[in-house]
Amino acid sequence: MTFRIDYDQEHDVVICRFTGVFGLQEADRYAAMISSVSAEHHCKRTLIDGRTGELGLSTLDLYDLPKRMESLGIDRTWKRALVVDTHIDDLRFYEDVCTNRGFGVRVFEDPDKAMKWLTEEDY
Repeated sequence: MTFRIDYDQEHDVVICRFTGVFGLQEADRYAAMISSVSAEHHCKRTLIDGRTGELGLSTLDLYDLPKRMESLGIDRTWKRALVVDTHIDDLRFYEDVCTNRGFGVRVFEDPDKAMKWLTEEDY
């Protein structure tokens, strides 16, 4: 799995793109890297583009992932948009779990809609 993390100054959003299989070990590495870039730019809005990646998490992993992310510094003050074109139902489940626990996470198939949601000031 490879990551590319950039800061979009125009939108004040951290953008992460990944390729390969995204499993629990990758989630831990991702959280550390994204937290570092976020702290550098004082930005807690992230767009995760997983369209070139593959989900390697079980339903139980997805259920536990919000707690795991919080323990790694990605807490309820963050706003995260996931852009995907596969595993939509699995990630909608993850979105529901996050929402029920007070995390700002939404799943999108369209990156423009994801960016629009991230940059809205109502969060």
